[in-house]
Amino acid sequence: MNCPKCGFALEAPTNQCPNCQASLSSISKRPMPYWFKFALFLTLLALIAVSGGLFFTESLIDVPQKQLETLRENKIEAAYQNFTSSQFQAATSLDQFRQFIHTYPILTTHQTALFPQRSIIDHMTILKGKLIIDEEHHTPIEYRLIKEEGRWKILSLTLPKGQMQNIGEKKKIITMTKAFFHDLQSDQIEKAYHTYFSDQFHQVTSLKEFKTLIEQTPLLKHKSTTSFHHPLIQKNEATISATLKAGVATLYLKIYYTFSHESWKIAKLRILSPEKSDREKEL
Repeated sequence: MNCPKCGFALEAPTNQCPNCQASLSSISKRPMPYWFKFALFLTLLALIAVSGGLFFTESLIDVPQKQLETLRENKIEAAYQNFTSSQFQAATSLDQFRQFIHTYPILTTHQTALFPQRSIIDHMTILKGKLIIDEEHHTPIEYRLIKEEGRWKILSLTLPKGQMQNIGEKKKIITMTKAFFHDLQSDQIEKAYHTYFSDQFHQVTSLKEFKTLIEQTPLLKHKSTTSFHHPLIQKNEATISATLKAGVATLYLKIYYTFSHESWKIAKLRILSPEKSDREKEL
């Protein structure tokens, strides 16, 4: 090692040159090369751009997340008025939006939502994700957002057509039907008539006729084991098959439902006879 000031050869590490008495500790280190500084600048600039982009798209997720939270609270009008764009509202009325929510009940029954795919095309943002009911049940969803008066608003909301057959709604129907059978078995026939049946059913079947039909089918009033099969939901209508067993007796039913007054109601009961004649009677 040589002294950088006088060139004297230094045989051992020292803080002072023995020839010119220069302080070696005060000599500056070799400056960083220009090309290295420039490369470091570009790297930092890229990191800032990426971080800024992530922060920007993260804020976009607030729009669908807050709308979905509002829908889970069953505040359909607020979800429509507060988060959808003027273009959305011009094409879809509030009543049509309500119908859409009823057709896709997963919008109100899901547990959480994730949006891992995000992209911005021109002035529109596309968010793709999924609504999660539980570990086994989820469905894809896509939001499109546009800027309106300085705020992001929902331009469109898309779900697969088949998602109207939602496990959450099927569970609601089965729970309601079990409660209906329980009331019959508790001899609360009048309560069952007014609670579980639709307005259309009441118009064609009086309470007296209903009581008569129940009396003619005693297994409906006996405590029995009930099982449900083949639930099917299409828009505002649904069907399910039910089997009631009490000892050696078995009763087969097909139950028809309609969505009325914000809940499912029984529109018709078809009692299927297990006999070879395959006779049927309807309630």
